[in-house]
Amino acid sequence: MELSEAVKYVAAAYLVVWLAILVYVLLIGQKVGRLEAELDRLEAQLEHDAAPAPARTSRPREPVA
Repeated sequence: MELSEAVKYVAAAYLVVWLAILVYVLLIGQKVGRLEAELDRLEAQLEHDAAPAPARTSRPREPVA
C-alpha cells in the first residue's frame, strides 16, 4: 500500500469518526431540548397545582358531640 493510498483511508476514517460524533451531539442536543420542555411543563403544572384554591362559602361545621 502506498503512502498516498493510506492517507485516503486515514482521512476516510477520521471523516467517519467526526460524522459519528456530530450525529451523537445532535441527538443529545435534541434530547436535552425535549427534557427542558418537559421540565418547563412540569414546573408550570406544579405552580398551577400549588396555587391556593378559591375560598369556600359553605356553612360552618357544627361540633359533633
